[in-house]
Amino acid sequence: MPNRASTTPIVLRDALHAPDIGVTVVSISRIAKAGYPVLFKDNRCKIHNKNEKVIGDIPVSDNGIYKVLHAGAATLEQVDLLTLHRRLGHVSVNTIRTLIRNNVVAGLQLLNDSSPFFCESCEYAKTTRKPINKERQAEQASAFGDEVHLDLWGPYPLATIGGRTYYVTFTDDFSRYPSLELLKSKDETLQAYKTYAAWAQTQHNVKIKRLRSDCGGEYTGGDFTRFLQEQGTERRLTTHDTPQHNGVAESLNRRLLERVRAIMHHTQLPKSLWGEAIMFAVWLKNCTLTRALGNVTPFEKLYGKKPDLSRVPEWGQHVWVHNDKSSKLDARATEGRWVGFDRESTHAHRIYWLDKRRVSVE
Repeated sequence: MPNRASTTPIVLRDALHAPDIGVTVVSISRIAKAGYPVLFKDNRCKIHNKNEKVIGDIPVSDNGIYKVLHAGAATLEQVDLLTLHRRLGHVSVNTIRTLIRNNVVAGLQLLNDSSPFFCESCEYAKTTRKPINKERQAEQASAFGDEVHLDLWGPYPLATIGGRTYYVTFTDDFSRYPSLELLKSKDETLQAYKTYAAWAQTQHNVKIKRLRSDCGGEYTGGDFTRFLQEQGTERRLTTHDTPQHNGVAESLNRRLLERVRAIMHHTQLPKSLWGEAIMFAVWLKNCTLTRALGNVTPFEKLYGKKPDLSRVPEWGQHVWVHNDKSSKLDARATEGRWVGFDRESTHAHRIYWLDKRRVSVE
């Protein structure tokens, strides 16, 4: 106990030792039980020994607390949690408490450790979105056309042979069967969707019930909205700047572009053929497995039969294309590269790259 310039040791028994508490508090009842009477008078706390001699003289502080300042000890600055949080560059509250309680730093005494804490600047600077589950929560559609995932990609800096810089994809949620249309501009998205909806109606006798997309203006414009209302199609918009909510379409984009980069790197053909390459990648996607369907391809899920991959050439391979328009002594075939199908079937016209031009041959 400090008594002006001198000190006297006192042993407290049956006292609670709490090293994690922000402020050290000494129990007056423990001091009295140890045989040292305590008297509070004239803004001072005086502690006597058994002979009634004063061995402790502690003045009251400005905030009404009888604070012991040990001789030779450095004075601790009392600071509240929010102030210290701001001083330390908005470090986390738990870090501040650990610094003080474990004596990692010196010179500070924390006040109001358990008081409610809110920092507007931290909310402004550090707010993050909640984690988004990678696994789908909603059930998969039970029939073709129940839900279609729509997404627009582009623009790509280099246009295709036909001047296209965008593409739009439509993926049926039931069969995971994707369709792709190359576009010259965003405003062609509505016409591409009308074409897809007409194909679904004519070929599969269904109307699209729900259309899922992001909040892009090409999907939410007046003409697009009116067409959906006329068709009786519900619109499902994902949260702004949250592509994870449109995971089926975003995953399709990633898979398609991975294949396009791989086959174009292997063949070393001009990048202007990316349109033909991605159409072929879509055809392959429909004829190969996807995790959502298990051991069934999208083609079989939609058409009820297995895709025939026999005699499918390698994209970009060298070929000779018959030419019957030359004179009698000229060549009957022209060397070129095979770059895909004109339609989504191996029985349709085949596309060739001949003399830096696109040629369709039956």
